[in-house]
Amino acid sequence: MRAAVLQRSGLITLDEVPTPIPGPGEVLIRVRAAAICGSDLARFQGKSHGQDGAPVIMGHEFAGEIAECGPGVTHVRGDQRVAAAPLLNCGVCTWCRQGYEYLCTQRKVFGAQAPGALAEYTLLPARRAYPIPDDLPFEEAALLEPLAIAAHAVRQAAWKPDDSVLILGAGAIGLLIGQLCAGAQPLVVTDVRADRLALARRLEFTAVDVSNDPGVAESKAATGGMGFGIIFDATGSPAAARLYADLLAVRGTICAVGTPAGDVPVDIYGLLRKEGRLVTSRFFSAMDYESALAARLGGPVALAPLITHRFPLSSFADGGARVMQAAQQGLRVVVMP
Repeated sequence: MRAAVLQRSGLITLDEVPTPIPGPGEVLIRVRAAAICGSDLARFQGKSHGQDGAPVIMGHEFAGEIAECGPGVTHVRGDQRVAAAPLLNCGVCTWCRQGYEYLCTQRKVFGAQAPGALAEYTLLPARRAYPIPDDLPFEEAALLEPLAIAAHAVRQAAWKPDDSVLILGAGAIGLLIGQLCAGAQPLVVTDVRADRLALARRLEFTAVDVSNDPGVAESKAATGGMGFGIIFDATGSPAAARLYADLLAVRGTICAVGTPAGDVPVDIYGLLRKEGRLVTSRFFSAMDYESALAARLGGPVALAPLITHRFPLSSFADGGARVMQAAQQGLRVVVMP
């Protein structure tokens, strides 16, 4: 089979590799769509947080059809359309047994410590394969993974419909969080990029450019100067963190979702004065993935607008530069093997 293999930072090769064989409890997925996210881009650029496993087949957001079932698999069948919840946890450690499988100390990352989905076929634990209906496009089903990350963040922040919401960062995760918080008054999404702000407006959010101080003031004005009940930081940017204390309401909650690129300064005294709460959100649980699937099938979440580029797997024949440049410029690149 063909696969996009990260050889080292800055170089992906399109190789012929053996098609994997499913073992007990595994399924072989015929990949129909695989998306590229920020962590894939960081790994390609050599900026990831200690999760490099090159050479390795990249990609962890994907959907497809079951090509073959391993021994003991009974809840799914061959040719069934499925979306993948790529959680490779041990299942026996303290955190797994308590339901925090995403914090498993032995957890492996698809496309880093385990072969990923930028290939014609990939292996997946059968329990992580979720049947999807025929009318859910594969490329949208591949984005259920980032939607699950957004669902986990909303759960971590304990959002309620009467909470005002500020989302720092109009990337894919920020826009998905916004859709899951639909009904919040006000709901403001900020960014510094005009294209992302334009998409936020298409999704009917109040979108504010915070590349200058008036934008910050405009965000706070939306709450009558009271500040926001919940702030989701989907940027990981030190500049965004400096806004926490000023934009948060008394007894509000900040949920840090974006992976920081370096040290992030937080005004602890400013948060203390408001008795603000700072929580973090990492990955997702099986429950969050099921919530994401239900949200998409229920209708209120739009995934297709987040797909800004589409490529065939053969596009990696040039070393991956063109695909990864598109991933840096857009929101989600979808590769169709």
